[in-house]
Amino acid sequence: MQLLNKYGTMLQMNSAVRAFIKETDVNKILADHVQKLHFHRELEKIILAENL
Repeated sequence: MQLLNKYGTMLQMNSAVRAFIKETDVNKILADHVQKLHFHRELEKIILAENL
């Protein structure tokens, strides 16, 4: 949630971030702490690669 507060509009407008989120099984992430950490790390990688 901290990422959304900090980068909200930029994340919503970025096609790479939107594609990553669209491909994600949200229920799986919410149910599994390890999956949540993996999602967070991958999202951070995209944010850094996109220079957001």
